[in-house]
This record gives sequence, C-alpha cells and structure tokens, in this order.
Amino acid sequence: MPLYRKVARRGFSNYPFKKVYSPVSLLDIDRVFNSGDEISDVSLREKGLLKGKESSAKILACDSFDKKVIISGVKTSQKAAEMIKAAGGEIKGDIVS
Repeated sequence: MPLYRKVARRGFSNYPFKKVYSPVSLLDIDRVFNSGDEISDVSLREKGLLKGKESSAKILACDSFDKKVIISGVKTSQKAAEMIKAAGGEIKGDIVS
C-alpha cells in the first residue's frame, strides 16, 4: 500500500461551518406571493419554497417579474435585486451578491 494512503489526513476542514443556500426563483415568488407581501426565510418556509432546517435561501432572477414585494433577510442575486427594484419592490438589508 502506498505511503500517502497509510498516513492520516490532517488539516482544517470548513465543512461544519459551511452555509448552504437553496435557490429560489423569482418565478416561484411570483406564483406563490401576492403583491405587497414581505418575503423572509420564515415566509418562504411557510409557503413550502424552502425546506430543511439549516438552509437559507438565495433569490435568483428570471425572465420577467412585476410584483411589488419586500425582501428582508434573504440573500439576493444582483440581477434579481435590479428586477425587484424595477417592479417597485424593496430590499431591506445589504444582502445582494
């Protein structure tokens, strides 16, 4: 057996601290939420768009979006943020990436 397989592996692993994001499309938000609703991780879980206890959501863009919604505490892509603001919506917090 080769020596590199016999020697124990050591080092830092970031796995326990890894943040998991579940993608949520603006199409799903358009289908489930009404205009003027506030969207957070809690409301996404209630509507069934976000599953799992430890995962968070990241909102991704789609072709068209025209509902005025308020996003709070949810990570959002740059294009999705532009589409939400163009529709008259609002993003609370600086979570655009």
